[in-house]
Amino acid sequence: MSAPFAALETRVNAAVIAHCANATADFGAGVTVEGVFQREYQEALGVAGNRPVFTALTADLPAITHRTTVCEINGADYTVMESHPDGTGNTLLVLEGA
Repeated sequence: MSAPFAALETRVNAAVIAHCANATADFGAGVTVEGVFQREYQEALGVAGNRPVFTALTADLPAITHRTTVCEINGADYTVMESHPDGTGNTLLVLEGA
């Protein structure tokens, strides 16, 4: 029974990215990926700030390693600090300004 659900999950994820993507990440070498770019609110030790993140389909992302540089998202350069696949076909990349 998991095969029909997996197919539905794949279609839903693709539709969400197709309709909600607000940015393209350029990983260089002609690899560009559509996804959702956000600046999440974050607070640590009483200091507020934001944490840029990029969510995309796991299958669309190149092999991500710690400190992989994303050439550009919305005109700014970022370095991937963390990669968190969610097990449903999406991956959240935690970014830092390069």
